[in-house]
Amino acid sequence: MKVGLCVIGAIIQDENMLYKSIESVESLTDWNEKVILMDGLPETASSTQSDNYSQMLEDVKSNKSKFEVKSFDKNIYFKKMLRWLLDNYECDYWLICQDDVVIQELDVWAELGVMNALNANIMSYPHKPIVKSTHWFEIIEDVGDYVKTHGWSERCFLLKSEPFKELIKKDVRGENHFCDTIYHRFKNTTNFKTENQKLEYWDRWRCFLNNNVTHKHLVGKRR
Repeated sequence: MKVGLCVIGAIIQDENMLYKSIESVESLTDWNEKVILMDGLPETASSTQSDNYSQMLEDVKSNKSKFEVKSFDKNIYFKKMLRWLLDNYECDYWLICQDDVVIQELDVWAELGVMNALNANIMSYPHKPIVKSTHWFEIIEDVGDYVKTHGWSERCFLLKSEPFKELIKKDVRGENHFCDTIYHRFKNTTNFKTENQKLEYWDRWRCFLNNNVTHKHLVGKRR
């Protein structure tokens, strides 16, 4: 089984956040692939922002030489960058971490064992333990130390590559930039007639969260 690490970033005022994010995950295990994806600049970026961003990218490539660093020419957002990742690398699982997120200590192989036992496609690591339903996480049931949920968060999560690739392959109006919004929007706009219908939709995503592993959101500013 091959397991990859991908840190996904974009223009950010404080580039130290990116390094903090990388350093929180790069040594969690002996990754088969280590990738940093950096989005392209928005069309509204100034020449100064463009120059600063180009220098930042060169610094990242130099400072994190054990990573493959891919920078995009255009501003394509999170979902299309993940599509590119899954189309260009062959790992069975990926840990995905955004560039302004620091994850707490994580036993990657123990988590993969749990995901296999639960037949999970997504394992989220929330910013705090989720003990009651929230805007993003609607609790279905506790499964031991884990929680089966309608909804998930893409700040920091483990994914199973093949099913996840299928889940994000289509563009739908209002859902082109991100991935967790696909589930969130469908759940909130669909009139499920029975709970079983709702669970049938969950079964496509099979998302869980681990309340014992959380992340800290550094709240990076993009301009």
